[in-house]
Amino acid sequence: MKGLKGLIKSKPESTGNNQTEYPPGSEGWKLAQKERSDQYFNHTTSKKWDTIYKWGQSIIEVNIQLAETVRREQSVKEEIRRLMMSFEPEDKKQVQTLNDNLADLNRKYGYLSTEHPLGI
Repeated sequence: MKGLKGLIKSKPESTGNNQTEYPPGSEGWKLAQKERSDQYFNHTTSKKWDTIYKWGQSIIEVNIQLAETVRREQSVKEEIRRLMMSFEPEDKKQVQTLNDNLADLNRKYGYLSTEHPLGI
């Protein structure tokens, strides 16, 4: 039994880098493991919350763009209806331009409505 007493250390050894090494099974080692797991959990959770925040922001931005596009689309449609009642040649040319604008808005609307917020 005398030989075993020399192997069991009552105090943890200190290394040169100001960290204390605890032998496996001691309370200090368990606390160090718990601290490491807490740090890992906090790191991964903060990354997840950051991703969720960016995702939410991009959803808000896309919704604002969709609202602006729909508003513009409605105003163009009203303008087309108004000009279709007129029989002047300049108005007919303007209707064609507005139809082109409407097609562009439809492409933009389709792009915005199918775009995934995280680019996936």
